[in-house]
Amino acid sequence: MKMKLVGITVVTGLILVACSSREDPEAKNRPISIQKTQIDSSNSDSIINVDLAKTPKRLFVLTNTVPDDEKTKRGLVGLSGRKVQIRDGTEVLGTGTIKHVLLGGPGEQLVISIMFPSQEVLEDLERKLGFQWPFIWARECMTNLTRIVISARSWATSHNEVLPSDLLALKDEIGWVGVLVCPLDVRTSDKTLRDWSQLTTNRPTYQIVAPGISVNDSTQVYLRCPKHGYAAYADGSVRKPDVR
Repeated sequence: MKMKLVGITVVTGLILVACSSREDPEAKNRPISIQKTQIDSSNSDSIINVDLAKTPKRLFVLTNTVPDDEKTKRGLVGLSGRKVQIRDGTEVLGTGTIKHVLLGGPGEQLVISIMFPSQEVLEDLERKLGFQWPFIWARECMTNLTRIVISARSWATSHNEVLPSDLLALKDEIGWVGVLVCPLDVRTSDKTLRDWSQLTTNRPTYQIVAPGISVNDSTQVYLRCPKHGYAAYADGSVRKPDVR
């Protein structure tokens, strides 16, 4: 998608910081600022974060376009490793580190990959930016985990009050096998499960980490999502580990 250059201050600012750092040694230690209004929210919102639980990193599509001179391009690429602040006017919405500046052809939108200190920091920024899809997928994931662990507890009532060691045992309690796939996994790897027989060749997203534990062990994680980092506990609750 090509757009008019409506955020020249961001591109100019990035370039000036890159160039001035040779004259001012302290310049490279100062964070680069990107304004909220200079982020293409709709395109950035739709970008999927792969393995978010492991790497709280995401791509931001800017309204700025790729310059056509090579010197300026090199200056932008050289910003990898610099601190960056996402701002709304003077308010700092979030702070991270630039991993890469992705350049397409001249006139195409700039894309910046930014790493954040934690998933929580990134999620807080996404909320402030008005993003929706990450939270829709996360909510669906937690709903899946809740359905699975409640089914496991139901299964345990006739199996000595212990949770099953494999998800196939929950076929009758769960019903639809698609619940075993995180919505983020569907969108990043096209993983699907249409029939319970596929479990022998196609692993579900969710992983049992404590097979056969008692339903009364409220402190033990039973099931986890490697995509979001969410955990389902033996007592039926779903949350991020060590967060209550």
